[in-house]
Amino acid sequence: MTMTLAHPAAEDLGRFVEGTLDDVGRAAIVAHIADCDECRIVVVDANAFEQESVAGTEGFSWNWWHAAAAAIAVVVAVSFYTSHRDQLGKLAATSADLKFRTTEGRLNRFPYRPFKSATRGGENLETEEGPERWKLGEPAADILERKSDDAETLHEQGVAHLVLGERPEAIKAITAATRKAPNEATYWSDLAVAQIASGDAAHALESSDRALKLHPGLPNALFNRALALQALGNREAASAYERYIRIDPNSQWSEDARKRIADLHSLGE
Repeated sequence: MTMTLAHPAAEDLGRFVEGTLDDVGRAAIVAHIADCDECRIVVVDANAFEQESVAGTEGFSWNWWHAAAAAIAVVVAVSFYTSHRDQLGKLAATSADLKFRTTEGRLNRFPYRPFKSATRGGENLETEEGPERWKLGEPAADILERKSDDAETLHEQGVAHLVLGERPEAIKAITAATRKAPNEATYWSDLAVAQIASGDAAHALESSDRALKLHPGLPNALFNRALALQALGNREAASAYERYIRIDPNSQWSEDARKRIADLHSLGE
């Protein structure tokens, strides 16, 4: 939990428990206590004291009703943030334990792992790496169990499908996310990853270009665009990788890009 946040004023926490804050103030405190153990404890304790004070009286006041409603809001909000917050981050963190990444493209927030093509000398590497994929099952299932159809959830579910090898489902979900949030560059970039995995480099190039139009210089989209060009046999692929390296010169992703440039040059492209 983040303990270095600027805490709300004590009077604002009190008004939150009483239910007298406006919508903006209430939303700000809900967001804060989702990350701050200290303030959450203050709110819970204050609400408990409020309930004890009212318990000995006949009936209840309008302020007590607001306090009860605020307490319910706290419980619901904290429960939601605890159970759903940053599930994609958990999935990405779990992927760091894999020997190889499950997609050739670069997914938003996922750490670098080497990539192996689907086959090598007739050997099916997907079968070989099956046990590795199992590690992703639990965090992916947590995402896929969510019932919401908002853009963020659809995007995260698409990524979960993708890392599990469920490519048609991934493209369907991430495409739906881009329709709900067409100006979110990372969604378009991740859609390109799914399209590359499905062998649809032409649409992957379009999705990468869409991401870069929204966010010029987005590293993930630059890497994915170069991959799409390479898959299409386009002679601009090497220069696209070089463009990526100029943005991100010192990471493992840039080393990956340099190897791909060398491969392209060895093939005379």
